Amino acid sequence: MYRGHATSLVAMDHQPEQFPARPDNYCREPQRETQANTVRIEAGYLPSLWAYFRELLAYRELLHFLVWRDVLIRYRRTLLGVAWLVLQPLLQAAIVWWLVASRFGQNNLKLPALIHVVLGTTLWLYSANTVLSSVHHLSTNAHLITKVYFPRALLVLAPAVTHFLDLGLMTAFIVAVLAFHGLVHTNVWLLVMCYVGTIVYTQGPALIAGGLAARYRDIKHMAPYFMQLWFFSTPAIYLPHLMQDPGLIIAVGFFNPLNSWVLLSNAIVERAPMLPLVWITAVVSSNLWCLLGYWIFIRLEQNLADHI
Repeated sequence: MYRGHATSLVAMDHQPEQFPARPDNYCREPQRETQANTVRIEAGYLPSLWAYFRELLAYRELLHFLVWRDVLIRYRRTLLGVAWLVLQPLLQAAIVWWLVASRFGQNNLKLPALIHVVLGTTLWLYSANTVLSSVHHLSTNAHLITKVYFPRALLVLAPAVTHFLDLGLMTAFIVAVLAFHGLVHTNVWLLVMCYVGTIVYTQGPALIAGGLAARYRDIKHMAPYFMQLWFFSTPAIYLPHLMQDPGLIIAVGFFNPLNSWVLLSNAIVERAPMLPLVWITAVVSSNLWCLLGYWIFIRLEQNLADHI
């Protein structure tokens, strides 16, 4: 009796406290702040190319961070460092010059064969390195893709900008070599157009390869093989007098604009005439490849976080 009575007394002394009811607008402000910082993307939404380009421009600070991070990773604790940027095309050009120029001779050339090969391999190495980097760049940054929203094309543009710095250093070296041989003239500035056209065109294959590699794993293993086919379909190692058919140049240049940019860069340096149709084909095809790359990547980007 006593124990039960004590238990009832304790129970009566510890009644749950009654809190006042929360007002209706108690959680209204936090919800409003959360919604202001949330990016809503509806299922099946595909932005236009112009809207996507504006979004890329809005995230330019993130692009700067990605490029700076790649540069630090590439040149931290390296043996050759920036010197490898010059040695890589030079060594490749020297081997190709010994194999090709010694076989076909230089009688029909206005420039040393080594300069021709260096001009071609410089442009091709930029495109090849950018495409190969984009194939692996999306998978290596999977932790960003699955956690934070941003235009995924920035992960492809970052290698393109990083290798553009390499291209700039190599271009300065080429200009120094041309000045040493007395080949700098008023039309050399047109090489800038060849480099800009190469950069614009390379974004197309890089975006397509990067988007497919994030979804299909075997693309990473197939990419080096296609790079070899791309190398032999580009006149980076062929001397200019071996490709003199304008119709062939235009036809190949439409599907592979890098072919036209390499031939145009050689023609600019040696002051050789080049058909205006070759310039038009190179500019139009490069822009078409770039737009096609963005168009395909926007569609592959929708479910990228689910497949990576």
